[in-house]
Amino acid sequence: MPIAVVVVLVLPWTIRNATTFHRFVAVSNNFGAVLLGANCDGAYHGVHEGWWDFGCVGAFAGESPQNRIGPTSMNEADVYTRWRNEGISYALDHPGDFVRVMPARVARTWGLYWHPANQLDNDLTEGRNRTLQIIGYVVALVLLPLMVVGGVLLWRRAPARRGVVLILAAPVALTVVISALTYGTTRFRIMAEPTIAVFAAVALVAVVERFSRPRVRGGRTTASEPARAT
Repeated sequence: MPIAVVVVLVLPWTIRNATTFHRFVAVSNNFGAVLLGANCDGAYHGVHEGWWDFGCVGAFAGESPQNRIGPTSMNEADVYTRWRNEGISYALDHPGDFVRVMPARVARTWGLYWHPANQLDNDLTEGRNRTLQIIGYVVALVLLPLMVVGGVLLWRRAPARRGVVLILAAPVALTVVISALTYGTTRFRIMAEPTIAVFAAVALVAVVERFSRPRVRGGRTTASEPARAT
């Protein structure tokens, strides 16, 4: 049923794209820009390592009118196809750099990049509030280790429900894969945030339970007991 709903919603737009651009475009052309900006010298080296470089897209688009969206190139699907092919070609020509930059991409997405101020500035280019973004970084640094602990606890305590744990963990794995293959930005982990909250909550509950249990010393409990009438 969910697949049928997706087909009903997407199919009219896909047909419109096919009749307009004379090629298959399922939802959008944005993947071309993603690959071009993420696979170039500026995104593989320097301060933007592991991120997406606007300069790479601008430089390629400026090489020829056919590489730009505008009056001289009315079919944007063709332009984005050239952008995509350029990004793929660069990655194939630099396989070592492509693999080397993957950890930086993943680290940026999870707010763990070794130059957090640089990633903060990158996030602000998307129109975010600096104060709120800083708060988000701090909260993430607290929740991420709790997420790991909570996930491990669920896995160990509920062997019969490990399939459910894997389903909950799937968005986290998908976030890592998407970041590693494209580029790193904190908004990519939005799909994993429900999992972060659930797993972190499990860890917090376990901590509270651990310290609220009565401790036994010399055969007697040290927890407070209800008063008894004498």
